[in-house]
Parts: sequence; structure tokens; C-alpha cells
Amino acid sequence: MGKTLVIAEKPSVGKDYAKALPGSFKAESDYLESDDFVVSWAVGHLVELAEPEDYDPKYKLWSLNRLPIIPDEFHLKPIEGRGKKQLDVLRKLAKRKDVDEIVNGCDAGREGELIFEYIRELLAVDKPVKRLWVSSMTKDAIREGFEHLRDSSEMAPLSAAARSRGEADWLVGMNGTRAATKVGRLEGVVSLGRVQTPTLALIVRRDLEIDAFVPETYFQVDARFQLDQERTYLGRWFEGKEDRTSEHGRAQAVADAASGADASVLSVKRNERKTRPPLLYDLTSLQREANSRYGLSAQRTLAAAQRLYEGSSHGAVITYPRTRSQFLPSDQIPTLKRIAASLGGIPAYKPHAEYVAGLDVLPLARVVNDGKVDDHHAIIPTGDLPRGELSNDDRRVYDLICRRYLAVFHPEARFEDTEVVTEAGGSRFRTKGRRLLEAGWRGPAFGDEPAEPERKGDEEPEQTLPRIDEGERGTCTSAEVLEKQTKPPGRYTEASLLGAMETAGRAIDDEELREAMKDSGLGTPATRADTIERLLNVGYIDREGKALVATTKGRDTIELLGTHALTSAELTGSWEKRLSEIEHGQADRAGFMADIARFTEQLVDYFREIRTESLGACPNGDGDVIENRSAFGCSSYKSKKEPGCGFTIWKTQGGFSIDRDQVRALLEKGEVELHGPVEARLVLAEGNTPEIVDAAGAPIAQTLALGPCPNGDGDIRENRAAFGCSSYKSKKEPGCGFTIWKSQGSFTITADDVRQLLEQGEAQLESATPARLVLGDGHQPVIVDPDGKPLTGALGPCPNGDGEIKENRRAFGCSSWKSKDEPGCGFTIWKSQKGYVVNEAEVRALLEHGEATLADGPQPAKLVLGEGNVPQIVGLDGAPLVRSAAARVPRETIATCPRCGGEIRGNSRAYGCSSWKSRKNPGCGFVIWKSMKGREITPEEARQVIEQGSTGPLEFRDRQGAFTGRLVMTDDKSVEVVRADSAEAAA
Repeated sequence: MGKTLVIAEKPSVGKDYAKALPGSFKAESDYLESDDFVVSWAVGHLVELAEPEDYDPKYKLWSLNRLPIIPDEFHLKPIEGRGKKQLDVLRKLAKRKDVDEIVNGCDAGREGELIFEYIRELLAVDKPVKRLWVSSMTKDAIREGFEHLRDSSEMAPLSAAARSRGEADWLVGMNGTRAATKVGRLEGVVSLGRVQTPTLALIVRRDLEIDAFVPETYFQVDARFQLDQERTYLGRWFEGKEDRTSEHGRAQAVADAASGADASVLSVKRNERKTRPPLLYDLTSLQREANSRYGLSAQRTLAAAQRLYEGSSHGAVITYPRTRSQFLPSDQIPTLKRIAASLGGIPAYKPHAEYVAGLDVLPLARVVNDGKVDDHHAIIPTGDLPRGELSNDDRRVYDLICRRYLAVFHPEARFEDTEVVTEAGGSRFRTKGRRLLEAGWRGPAFGDEPAEPERKGDEEPEQTLPRIDEGERGTCTSAEVLEKQTKPPGRYTEASLLGAMETAGRAIDDEELREAMKDSGLGTPATRADTIERLLNVGYIDREGKALVATTKGRDTIELLGTHALTSAELTGSWEKRLSEIEHGQADRAGFMADIARFTEQLVDYFREIRTESLGACPNGDGDVIENRSAFGCSSYKSKKEPGCGFTIWKTQGGFSIDRDQVRALLEKGEVELHGPVEARLVLAEGNTPEIVDAAGAPIAQTLALGPCPNGDGDIRENRAAFGCSSYKSKKEPGCGFTIWKSQGSFTITADDVRQLLEQGEAQLESATPARLVLGDGHQPVIVDPDGKPLTGALGPCPNGDGEIKENRRAFGCSSWKSKDEPGCGFTIWKSQKGYVVNEAEVRALLEHGEATLADGPQPAKLVLGEGNVPQIVGLDGAPLVRSAAARVPRETIATCPRCGGEIRGNSRAYGCSSWKSRKNPGCGFVIWKSMKGREITPEEARQVIEQGSTGPLEFRDRQGAFTGRLVMTDDKSVEVVRADSAEAAA
């Protein structure tokens, strides 16, 4: 009999399998082998879906006209590096003649199934496959799993759901990201995703709700009462159902009348209340609890739970953590008391564990439910105690799981709620008190100090009350008016965001209702932590204490999408429900993928439309006003030689930010109010020129000086990128040159900072590290640390040896550069290159080590120094992704210029005449744009229209839809698209 190859998800799990299996294993470099088994492993994902350019090299260029990219069949490729190496190891082992069976030992869930299925497809080995399915990594559980291996065909629905999830994310993410980025409104790559975008929308819309909240002032009256025997308590004034008033005078009158007056107890109501034990933990509820109680991020909680499950160093002490069930199957009942008894070996749990182990009959109604257990049951202890001291995160997570497990078998907690109504000075005051009668489940859940529920809003504070009887009389010793304000909704924390993701944004506190929503949430318990971390890593959200707050980039991304369905938590939740149905064989994978493909097409069309969406008619009557990345301008603009009417409204000017709604209002009404450093309006001035004016109608630029220039030549004023001296005239008359760039490294300089600098000689900056903006030698503005050491400036020596590399608004370049006449060495690294964004840290790494890994781009890449020290972006395999200047070669001539006889050559955007030299000497200007009316023009088509005056029929697309047309050479030697019906009519 041959051997069985077992493939685990990671090396530590593979080693645990070998410890549980019979026989003696010999360790090789990438696998373990015994007489009957060969155990090897993946290292997470070894295989991924191919990139668009793997299907066709043309997709290396991000172009809206080449979208959507919807493969007929998805291709796989090995992940470069360690993944490719380990895949080769598995291929050799699987093809061994003495191996006649393969066991899928990856994690027992959707993601583990996908990891193995991708490996299996690329191994291309036709041998029987079995599935190991375990929920615990104890030796007994592993052995039992190997004794009851499943046939791989049982996993077909799970595999289908896993593939559908991966392919859906690829279609929406790849196409959405490329389309949003190419629209060009935001800096860098605009990352979109099937789950991450609606999650971001939840945060952004909550933040906007908070920003728009207008607090209202109200007043409450609290009074202190004293009965005999020095019994005192507080009461809050109420009338009907209200305990507040918007009128200060009314509240003060109540307080004045009550203070010092006789008091009588009108009523005392006592009510016993019970609370049931909570359900067991699934991953999401565990992450929420760990975040609320200890501030642990979802990712940290998951990582700790995974370590406790795998048990590489301290033993496998909990069951499979990536579960969405909070119940146990009935076959688990015989083990429940044994697990509780074993927990008694930990002193903190001993009395609670002994109680559970000593019960004649366990209360199982809220614990066991076969109908609510899918692939994995709730997270519980295995019964094996940790070997040695757990790390801080692991200890806290393990403690939560053990306490929750013991708590569910304890009785209800019992409270006595008391409500006292006291009259004084003609007004009534309500007092609420609570007394814990029996801790019940709260004892094991919270330890020696049971946690009380948090009081919501401005409810009366719950007190420990003395004995009070109806009809007693006393005195109101004092009454105080409290001035308060209504509060906006709270910002999302990871705990509340995980809850919102679980219920697709619906506000559901009830535990039973949340359970019913689990199949319709955003993502799965296994992926939600990664989604939150992704939003943090791409700069869409920040952590502020426990709160998650959307950044400007995150807000802009959601603003770009508006109310598009991609931002809908309910839509994404419905997709997740369909994936769950596919997983359980209740829905069709093909139908789901067809719907995702249609959605992807609609998403790309949305971006096509907003690229040219009109905000209103241009006041000059030449076209429509549309938006680009930095301004709003007239669509009649053609080229530098044909600028059109030139109507332009810059988005940022003089401290004011102008948005789409304000532009619409300006075009409709001729003016609109602006929010900025002073009261102002945007108006259409003489010649329909957009201008910002003050309340009196005077141009605002004349009143926005921040202070006198330190060099004495003018005033310091703000522009789009910097603060500078007004004496600046032109390149030939540069003025004094005093400039403070708004963005310098990791620092952002504001108008208030500049005012403080000009008034006091320095300004404290708000930043992650303490810093000041000061005037250095020659009145040069410099950012320094508390000791006066400059924090910005040179990032390192220029590789060419001519100067130092410094940052400006658009690039990092050599300081030897002087002017156009004295260009210096010319070393330059542009911040934005073909979808990649290069930052200061990456430039420092390049200068120190000769290369740097880029974090922000369409695919993994590095920045390297190529031939002649030319900076270049390359793939992980070293192939150029963005060509360097040194790598350029003469472009191929495709035809003779019909205007001047020059050579027509192609560049990245067009086919143009080689006679073009510079702005001063532009040449003949003949050009055929590569992208025209939704079509990519090929060299052959460009050559045909030049040589023959027209092409054959071609398919184009505009805002009205697809149409047939031709490229035609006009009388003035320009190339236009003419509809086929128009061309025939003219003929």
C-alpha cells in the first residue's frame, strides 16, 4: 500500500498532524515523512487569480476604454517567492509514485478549501483526494478526523462558494479600482472592493451625520433628599414623560421652589428583573467583546484566537475560531461537563467550573441547536489547559472564551429595580436604583466585580438606595439646574463596526435577531478583520483612540460613488447570503457570477458617465462645465492650441474649498455662499469670470493677506499649493521668492500656522511628532524638532553626486537644479506614476539600499535605480512596469505627416507628428488620439486614415451608446469620428 500525502495550511499545523499520526516521522527541509504518511504544507495562499495583464499585455495600461475586464475563464498563477517554491515541493511530492492518495488538511472552512483547490488545480495530479475536517487541534480531535476522512466531492458546494467569492472580489475590485482611478478626481489609486467599499460607506456616512449634527441646549434639575436617620438619595425632576426643558427659567423656577422645601415620598415601586446568559462566542462577537473591554483590534483578537487554536507552543486550548455559529451540536453534549471540570484546574475558574460539573442536568436550551451549526460550532475551550504562561493578548482572549463557556450553564442573573417618586416644592422627582439579588451567570462571566450595564444617554443615574417607604417625609436639601446639550451619534469603534457589518448596517442590539442576520452581513467572520485593516492600510480610515474615523481620502472616495449600489451594505449582504446558499448547495454559482458580471459592467458605465457628467451649462455658451481632479472647467477645451473658452473654477483657492454642489448653484443662480477663513461668496464677475468676493462684493484676494512678508517686499497670501509673497510677478520677475509649501514630508501647514509664524516667529505644528515651523537663516521657513533640528529637507545624497534629493509638490529631485537654462543633473522621482504613488519613506529606502518596495499601486512593485541611476518602477520579477527615461527607444514611424511631411509616431496617448519640439516651437500639431469615442485606435487604423483619408466601418461608443462610424481626414488635415449614417448622407 502506498503513502498518503497530507497538505496542511501552514508548517505549524503540519507538525501538529505529524505528532498526532501513528509512526515515527523524519524531518526533511519542507515536509515530514513516515512509513505511511508524507506531511507537507502551504504557507497560506500559494496560488492567486491571474492579473489582467496575464490575460492580455494591453491591460498593463490602465484605461477606462478597456474596461470591464471579465475573463471567460479565470486563470491561476503561483505567488512569486516562497509560495512558488513551496508549490514546486508539493508538486514533486504529489507526483511521487509511492503516493497514491492526497488529504486536504487545510483549515476546515471556505478559505482553507480555496487554498487547497487552487493548489490542486496547478498540481494537475489525478489522484484520489480526501478531506480532513476538524474543529479542534488536540491530538484526539486530529486522530478522530483522520479516522473519519470525508470524500472531496462532499466539499464541492463549499469549493464553489469559495471560488465565487474570490472571482466576485476580483471582478468588482479590479474593474472598480481601475475605473475610479482613471476618472482622475483623487490622488493616487482609488481602491474599491465588494466588501471594503460598503464598510467604508458606513463609517463615512456616520461621520457626515456627526458633522451635520447641530446640538441643542436643554436643562435638567437634580435634587438631593434627606430622610431621617441620615438617609439621602438623588432625584431628577420630571413632568409627564419628559425630564428636561429647553427653558432655563422654567428649570430654575423648579430648582428654587424645591430647594429647602419639605419633601414627601409619593410612591415606591420595586420590580424583580432577570437577565439570561449570553450565547456562546462566534468570531465576530468575540472580537466585539475584546474590543469593548480591552481595546483589542479585530485583527489582534483573530490572531490570538488562531494561536490558541493551533497551539504550537502552549497546546490547542480552544476550538476553531473562524466560525459564525454561537451554538453546539448535540453530539458535543457528552464532552461538556468534562471540559468544565478541566477548567477547574485554573484557580480563577474553579468555583464556577465545579458548579457546572456538579449539575445533574445541564441547561442546554441556549447552548445546543443542531439547526444553527454549519461547518463549525461556537468557540469553546477544548479542555486541554495551556502549557505555560500565555502572552497578554492570548491570555485575555482565552479568559473571555472560558468565562463565557462557564457562564452559559449558570442561572439567570436577578436584579431588584426600584423607582421612587418624591414631591418637593410642587414638583415631582424620580429616583432609580438597582440591587443585584443573585449574580447567576454574571459571576463566571465577569469575575469578582460583575460589570453593570452602561447607562444610556441622560437617564437618571442608578443608585444604591437606602430603605425607603411610601409616605415618608423629609427635606429637599438642595436642587441644581444642569445645563446640557444633545449629543450626536457615537463614532464607530471596531466593536460597533463589526456589529454593523454582521447585520449589513442595520441597528440590531437583540442577540437573537443578530443571529438570524448572519448570512446577510458584510463579509464573513473570517474576513471582517482583514477588511478593517485594509481600510486602515490604504488610508481610508484612521484610529482615534477606540474610534474609527474616515480620512479625507475615504470621504472623497464615497463622495465619488455617491449613492451607487457599491456603497450599499444591504446589496453586499444579499451577495453574502447567496454565497452562503451556494456553500450549502441551495443556489447556483453560474447565476451568481453572471449577476456579478452585470454589476461590474454597470459600475464601469457609472464611471464613464461621471467622467463627462455636466454640472451645468458653461456661462460662455461653449459647452458644459465638468469636473477633473483639480478644477471644474468647460468641456469645450480641446488642446493647448485650441483651449476653448477657458472657463475654470479651481477646487482650492485662497483657503476656500469648492465642491460640485456649489458649482451647480453658481451656474444656476450666479453666486453661492462659501465656507472658509472669512465670510465670502463665489460669483460670476465681468466676462463670466468666477471670483471669490467678500460680503461687500470686493474681490477676496485683496483681503486675505496672512501677514507681511519677512523680507519686506509684500504680503503673504495663500494659493493652491503654498503660501508665498505677493511681490512674485513672473518667471522673469520672481520677486523675493518667500514660499511655505503646504505639504512638506509628513507635515501639513495651515493658514493659522503661517499667521502664527509671521506674528511670533514660530508656530507649533499639529503632527504625530512634536515640531515647530520657524524662520531660519535668511528668513527661510524651516520645520524643526523641539531641539531645533530640521525635520524636513534633504532625504539623502543624489546618486549622481551633484546635490541632495529634496521633496517638492509633485516630485523628489536633485537640489542642483537651477532653471531651464541650468537644469543640473535632472535626477527626478515623480510622486505619481501610472497608478503608483511614491512617498518620502520609499525614496529614503531607495537612496540607502538601491531599491524600495512600493505600497500604493495597481500591483506589487519596487522602485529601483536603473542604468545611469535613472529611477524606475519594476515588478517583483524585475521587469519594468513604468519605463524610465533611459529605457526609452525611438518610436516606430507609422506614416508620413499629411500636413508637413514629418514622421507620425505613437506615444502613450496619441499618434503625432515628430516635428513637435516645445511650447515655443510646437511644430505642425497633427495628432490622432489613441482613445476616441470609446475605442482604442490601432496603428493600422491610424495609418489607413492618413494614407486613404478614411477607415472602413468601426465600432465606437459615446454617451448615447454604441454606434458604427469611420475615422475621416477633414479638409484642414484633422482626424474626426464620423457616424456611418452621417458619412453616407454626405456622400
